[in-house]
Amino acid sequence: MSIAATPSLTIVKKSLQWSIAASVVMTLAGFLAVVVPKATGIAVTVFVGCLLVFIGAAHLVFAWHRRSSGGSCGSSFLVLSIFSLVAVCW
Repeated sequence: MSIAATPSLTIVKKSLQWSIAASVVMTLAGFLAVVVPKATGIAVTVFVGCLLVFIGAAHLVFAWHRRSSGGSCGSSFLVLSIFSLVAVCW
């Protein structure tokens, strides 16, 4: 069984290509953010809202699991996670 070594020059070339592609995409995204600020605001709001819903659901799962551990902290996590989900979805 032999493992072929990847030349470091090949790795550098691939990472350089990805770096250039990422910088072009970020430049275009920044340009669009300046040109179309309303759409940018809506996109950021939707993204943050989705993150908050996901975090609230994960917190709810954790609190539900923690509640069976016998700690008093579990019930407060449960109440706070339900409150955060209701607040975000309101």
